[in-house]
Amino acid sequence: LYLAYFASHIPITMFIDSQALLPRALYPHIAAKLLDFHVETNGDFLMGAPPTWFRSLILVEVVLQLPFFFVACRSLLAKTEARLRWAFVAYGSHVATTMVPILGEILLRADAAAATRARLALIYLPYLVVPLCIV
Repeated sequence: LYLAYFASHIPITMFIDSQALLPRALYPHIAAKLLDFHVETNGDFLMGAPPTWFRSLILVEVVLQLPFFFVACRSLLAKTEARLRWAFVAYGSHVATTMVPILGEILLRADAAAATRARLALIYLPYLVVPLCIV
């Protein structure tokens, strides 16, 4: 579970989430289209028009978490994750904490339909649950 989580997070961070920070021209056409599809299909107002506070969380994801995803994958493949337990706990604690305002914004957003809020909560919820399990 953890290896799949960290390995899947690498392309998501590099090609989807980071689009909240950098010009679209830097991304492969398919990555931009995938984000457009997600925003349109799921009504993701956070990625569609990212507020400053959300962009700051994405910046931390790109600068700090992305390098850790590679370390975590290597550690899990080599079965040496026990030696980096402190790093996994720090990661899990950090991400679980950042998910509080994200899920709060999704669930309490008055101008979003209930179905949209529920769909987005289900999309974002694993990024709270898995880090909590890590801790």
